[in-house]
Amino acid sequence: MALVPRLLPVAADHPVVRVRLHGTPQPSRSILTAVRSGSGDHPAVALGLAALGEAAARDPADAPPAGDRPR
Repeated sequence: MALVPRLLPVAADHPVVRVRLHGTPQPSRSILTAVRSGSGDHPAVALGLAALGEAAARDPADAPPAGDRPR
């Protein structure tokens, strides 16, 4: 068994069942970021880390329901 993101492409001949997760508590995941020393100053790395920081600071209660999120 594996838990994979909904956006993961799955071959049509794969015996996969997708189960909508709901209820309390809502499933969540943690994301750990790591960069090499000094690479946080690179513009692309800095932008990515800033975006992750902003997303992490948002209140999960303000997020739209999973079915309404853009793909």
